[in-house]
Amino acid sequence: MRIEEAVERMSKSYLHRVIDSFTKDLHKPDLEESRSLILRNAKELADEEHIRTKLGRDPVFHQQVLIKMLLEALLTADDHRLTEAALLEAARQREQDVIDRAADEAVFRYMDQAKLATYRTVLEVALEDDEITPDELNLLLRLREHLGLREHHHFLLQARLGKFPTRGNRLHTPSEITSGLADLQKRGVVFFCNRAEKDPFYVIPEEIVPGVKKALGIELSPSAYALLLGRLSREQLKSVLEAFRLPTSGRKDEQCGRLVDAGVHPSEALDVLGIGELQELCKTLPGVKSSGSKAEKAGNIIAHFANLRVVEVSEEADPREIFFQYYGELARRDRQNLLSNNVISKDRDMDGAFEEATRYLFEQKLGLVHLPTSGSDHADGVLDFGHGDALFMWDTKSKETVYTFPNNHMNQFKRYIRDSDRRVTCFLVIAPEIDPFALENALRLKAESGTDTDVALVAAADLKWLAEEWREHAKSTARFDLQVLNYTGILDRHVLQQRMRLFLS
Repeated sequence: MRIEEAVERMSKSYLHRVIDSFTKDLHKPDLEESRSLILRNAKELADEEHIRTKLGRDPVFHQQVLIKMLLEALLTADDHRLTEAALLEAARQREQDVIDRAADEAVFRYMDQAKLATYRTVLEVALEDDEITPDELNLLLRLREHLGLREHHHFLLQARLGKFPTRGNRLHTPSEITSGLADLQKRGVVFFCNRAEKDPFYVIPEEIVPGVKKALGIELSPSAYALLLGRLSREQLKSVLEAFRLPTSGRKDEQCGRLVDAGVHPSEALDVLGIGELQELCKTLPGVKSSGSKAEKAGNIIAHFANLRVVEVSEEADPREIFFQYYGELARRDRQNLLSNNVISKDRDMDGAFEEATRYLFEQKLGLVHLPTSGSDHADGVLDFGHGDALFMWDTKSKETVYTFPNNHMNQFKRYIRDSDRRVTCFLVIAPEIDPFALENALRLKAESGTDTDVALVAAADLKWLAEEWREHAKSTARFDLQVLNYTGILDRHVLQQRMRLFLS
């Protein structure tokens, strides 16, 4: 979500918090002027130096920890946004994960024990009063650099001392987290969209994300880093492990995990490889330039994985779940995300995966049963409409640009409708984004079908949203009613909300 989208979902008081990050003018403008003021200053809000300054170290160390946990939770969330309840849970879970990992006797098994002992001794002294002062933190930072340790090693040692994030390994309370979120809004890095279509949520706008990552020293999320390491050969992983004096044995996933646990940054891992190896790696990644210096090649590789939307799906889940999670990417033929996340292995798999994702959406998310089809010339899916003897048909159209509903598609869909043994009440076309001019052919198809079939057009992202949200709008016992989609025109979220209120409540 971009800044301009976020501000449209915010009331005046929350806009003023963001405004406070770049001006201390006592006069607070009205709603529209507040939005306009933020948009005029969007470049400053996204400036890396501005963000680094705003996220400068707090005088209270445990507050620094809280800020880091909140930002990391948002950075790893889909679209970098979470509801308040989800964000509170995610931040506390991150703190608990540190405590749990610290209790594992094997957590430091690949570390230099003498260096850890030295750092622990200094940390114990700093924590004698249960707090780390700015001067003590500066000393610890210098010592970590000298010993080659990372911040997460500090957190683990602090947890072993029973003082992470505070005395007694006490997690931050909900009220402390809420205060931290208000603080982040006033720093201009987190926006609170309290007027969202459904539940209010906190978000880091996409223009601000790169600066926040740089300020926190985050090159890649753990899941994106795992994807990158998975692209390396066993021999390359062995070279990287040897360079950092880590054991080289074990399965490939164990080798990758060892590098992550040791805190080896992606840039450091890639620096071990030769320029030729980096060039070959670039060539295997869609859209990544393989020219330039060694540092530029490594930077291109990291940027590629940083821009991916990585979704983890349980191994026990329906195999089509991964297609559903990348529904929007399949619709718009996003090769970078689909190939790099191993959603598909070849470009030609996109259309089939898009169809399977849609079939999964209707069956598993909406609870509907597909009817069998015969021959090869038919719509991608056919459902019993549930009202009389009528049918509901759908067809997917993946496209890198907006869908315009070309005439050849109208003739194709008209044939599907007319050849059906049963009346088709509604024909739904699912595409990445709908051009408003596509409505003209939808109306023509309804008029020319000979059966007065409604013709609905929906963006894949909006249909996915419907599949995930419809139960919130329905009575507890309600089943999904295809009347929600029985419409001639473009089914955007506003229209879908109206129709859910009409037919599900």
